[in-house]
Amino acid sequence: MKTLISEYAGIVIAVLVGLGILSVILLSSGEGAGVLGIAGEVIQVQTRDVLQEQIQEQFDNFLQQGSVEISYVEGTPIYAGEVVNVEEHFSATDAKGSDIPFEVVEVYDGTGNSCSKQVMIEPGKMQFAAPGIYQVLIQTTGENCKNVSGVIAFPVKNQRSS
Repeated sequence: MKTLISEYAGIVIAVLVGLGILSVILLSSGEGAGVLGIAGEVIQVQTRDVLQEQIQEQFDNFLQQGSVEISYVEGTPIYAGEVVNVEEHFSATDAKGSDIPFEVVEVYDGTGNSCSKQVMIEPGKMQFAAPGIYQVLIQTTGENCKNVSGVIAFPVKNQRSS
C-alpha cells in the first residue's frame, strides 16, 4: 500500500512540476520572454454588433423604399365637361419607377373648397363643370406599407371646340 501511495505521489509531483515549467515557458511576462513574447503581441479581438448592422441595413432599405412620387401627367389636358379617367392624368410610382395603385381622396376648386361630390362621378372618373385651377389629394401605399399622400394642382381648360 505504501508503494502505491508513493507512486501516485510521484506522479502528482511530476505533473505539477511539468505544469509549472510549461506555464513559465508559455506565459512568462516581460518583453521578449516566453512563447507569446517571441511570437509577437497578443492579437486583439475585434467585436462586431451583427444585430445592429442588420437593423441599420433594414432601416436603410426601408428609407429607400419609402420614396413614392405622385404626379400630374403633362401633355394630357383636361377639358371642362368631359369625363376623364384619373389614371390617364395622374400617376404614382415607387422608388424603382414602377406604377403603383392610388386613389383620389379629395378634389378642391380654385378657392380651396372641396368639390369632390360634384366632380367625382364614379371611382376613377372625374368631370369638371368649369375651367380653372383645381387640386387633387391623392393617396397611395408605398412598398414599406406606409401611406403617402400628395396634393397636386392642375389646370382644367375650356371645353374643346368642335
